[in-house]
Amino acid sequence: MTLQRKYHLLTDDNLRSQRFLVTNSENLTETCQLLRDIDFSLLANDKDVIKLSLFDKDKNIISFDYVTNKENHLQTFTNDQVKLSISFSYQQYNTNKFMLCCPSFTIMK
Repeated sequence: MTLQRKYHLLTDDNLRSQRFLVTNSENLTETCQLLRDIDFSLLANDKDVIKLSLFDKDKNIISFDYVTNKENHLQTFTNDQVKLSISFSYQQYNTNKFMLCCPSFTIMK
């Protein structure tokens, strides 16, 4: 498999990630990750709802509400076309806030 950069995340306030690196592709499943936290990071409180959309080029594949939860980094979302499992690394920023960075996901079509 040739590594390629494919998908990107977009927040509701137009913060856009670099393209994700596809690290594994089998049948209709792709696993992807960003390699550096500077590519996409968010500051959030525990239980905040972050509205995100996953794009392939300029086509919106799925929009979803990721709930910040330090006990559950991996969350799964579905629509009529795909199933998405996405996680972020959490770094304590201060008493109540976390820096969410280094997103990775698996998408099943």
